[in-house]
Amino acid sequence: MRQAEQPAKRIGDCPECLLVSCSDLVPLFEKGLGFRCDESFLEESAINAIGRAIRKNVPYRFVFVDLDDPTLLLGRFMTAVKKLLAESPNVQIDVYACASSNSERMLKKCTEVRVQFIPKPMTLEKVKHLVALYK
Repeated sequence: MRQAEQPAKRIGDCPECLLVSCSDLVPLFEKGLGFRCDESFLEESAINAIGRAIRKNVPYRFVFVDLDDPTLLLGRFMTAVKKLLAESPNVQIDVYACASSNSERMLKKCTEVRVQFIPKPMTLEKVKHLVALYK
């Protein structure tokens, strides 16, 4: 394979996931699963980080958002993410949501915007399937 055709490096040089308002999950993902993570605490900065990673040709493999953050509106966030992905058809980023409540309304919203919901507390057992998907 010629140098220009090689895919972007992943392990060791670029974060594989973006945690949005989920700083408590950093040890779980980095130590428990071996993923490198970026963190964002604002919806806008998360969208900017996703766009920047796509433009650099090292998109995140997945994004976790904490729905307990009242400043994050999942529908608006996903509209922005989908717009970025539409501009880069070869990129796929899976988005997961977590929250301490799993109300019917919240689950319905996640289904509507095609986000997989994982109830808190987040444990290694709940997210270990990510290793098989993303490593």
